[in-house]
Amino acid sequence: MARVDNQGGSGFTVDNGTGLQVRTKLQQTIDALRSLQSGSGDPTVGVSAYQLHVDEVSNTSQILKIRNKANNGFITIGDVAQTNLGLLPLSGGTLTGVLTLSAGTTTAPSINFGDSNTGFYRIGAGAIGITTSGTFLGHFTQDAINIFGQKELRLFHESFLNQKYLGFKAPQTLSNSVTFTLPNGDGGAGQFLKTDGSGNLSFSAISSAASALTGNTLASGVTASSLTSVGTLTALTVSGDSKLTTIKDTSGNNPSTPAQLAQGRATAWVNVTGGSQVAQNASLNINSSFNVTSVTDKGKGKYRITYATAMGNNTVCPVFGFSRSDSNMIVYHDSDDGKSTDFLDLRTTNSWSSGGNLNDLDELYVAIFGD
Repeated sequence: MARVDNQGGSGFTVDNGTGLQVRTKLQQTIDALRSLQSGSGDPTVGVSAYQLHVDEVSNTSQILKIRNKANNGFITIGDVAQTNLGLLPLSGGTLTGVLTLSAGTTTAPSINFGDSNTGFYRIGAGAIGITTSGTFLGHFTQDAINIFGQKELRLFHESFLNQKYLGFKAPQTLSNSVTFTLPNGDGGAGQFLKTDGSGNLSFSAISSAASALTGNTLASGVTASSLTSVGTLTALTVSGDSKLTTIKDTSGNNPSTPAQLAQGRATAWVNVTGGSQVAQNASLNINSSFNVTSVTDKGKGKYRITYATAMGNNTVCPVFGFSRSDSNMIVYHDSDDGKSTDFLDLRTTNSWSSGGNLNDLDELYVAIFGD
């Protein structure tokens, strides 16, 4: 521990003098250089730019410093009482103090991992951003881990990337934010996960009891197999499609399939008053009907039935009936009449004989079967 003073010369300067004076100053200078001017505090005599010295703070701390270029202060290098001067080695180590970095940006994160634009950076107060290849992926806050741009949260079944995984991501559009809160435990075997409409999830069992059938309501969760011999459901209203295999009466008899019903029912029918008092091409009075929009008088004993919904083809099977005091009337479709998927023309006559004439009816009954 030695420092230079102003005896025999100012600082490191050696004045001319007697042999003893010169030797004494030289020895002081050599001791100071050899001990890096070690001593308590910073030296004030003989300092110059880039000069080293050791500040002996205590027995366990001796700080190595270097004078700055402007020669107006010292810069701390490290503590010579500690390994590697108390500095973090290039090979890594443990920091005992706070490490403060610049905020960084999406393209130049504060911490990167080999790629200069892949890493972490500060995007705002209390928020750490994640960027990959210069593209913002998401950020951490005190409230959440946020993933943006419909990117996925992936759960891999193995430790290696490019293996199979389960992925979750937000939909393309959201009208409102939604948070789902998971149950606090596992459900029972066969239970399903349901929501209360406010984002709270819970496990629930599918109801299969007869109590699920009440009045005209089919309780949510009742399966097809649950509806076997559980009771009678009255006045059931189904908002969507009802898919059935077999339909039976209340006694379990007279089974019919949906296909049999579709092929055996009339696709259109009508009960219409005859046209004896109606002008040609005028619409007749329909008493009751199904899938028929109009019946037009095409002339004496001629009728056109127009469908509300077109047939799949014009190979239909019409069935006729009539009401008239003359029981010899005949209803038929003439090959010269029109027939299409939209309408069917019919004629009525009082005889097939050559002297038979086309005549109107009191009422005409027609049922049409087709696809």
